[in-house]
Amino acid sequence: MKKLVFLSAVLFAAAAATQAEDSAPAAEPAPLSRFSLGAHLAYWHVEDLDEFDINGALGGGVVGQFQLHDRLALELRLAGFAAGDSEDIHVEGEGWYEYETTIVAMPMEIGLVGFLPLGGSVRLYGGGGAGFYLFDSQFRVEQGPQETTYDIEIDDEGGLYALLGLQVRLARNVALFAEGKYTWVETSVESPIAFMERIGLTDIRRDLDFSGLAIEAGMLFTF
Repeated sequence: MKKLVFLSAVLFAAAAATQAEDSAPAAEPAPLSRFSLGAHLAYWHVEDLDEFDINGALGGGVVGQFQLHDRLALELRLAGFAAGDSEDIHVEGEGWYEYETTIVAMPMEIGLVGFLPLGGSVRLYGGGGAGFYLFDSQFRVEQGPQETTYDIEIDDEGGLYALLGLQVRLARNVALFAEGKYTWVETSVESPIAFMERIGLTDIRRDLDFSGLAIEAGMLFTF
């Protein structure tokens, strides 16, 4: 009898504890920080690269945002893009040459972005800023077993950009985004290669206008 009373008391205490836990309010999740970090893939359409393989450059980058206000953030962007072109050229008395041109651009940008909630987990954003753009290029010549690579010096220049995008929150701290970003930047080739002129290569211009629209899509994490 005593054992039965003791077992009933234990069961009653366990049930009471369970009911107390269920009735207790759920703990609020810790607030998110003001810092977000994301990564994206991109295609940058550049008119002066219209004779290259894809009429522009492919690349990707990272973006960091610091929330200054619910609808305003400071952002830093770092990206890398590459464009290439290859072609066979015949030089009278010398034969066929295969050449390949590669241009690399690395934008480093800072700006402000504003947000407009559209309801639910979707918000529109836009902004702009300034950047410094690093450029590099190589020209490779191949004729039979011989192969030579030339470095083409391109000026690093400053520029401006503006963007407009859409962000969709998948979870409390994870969002997908897609955006269009227009960049204004011009550069020039410092030292054209005499060999390139001798074989009639005119695709690489002395002045290069890298202004153009980039389409970017990626994911953003808030810590």
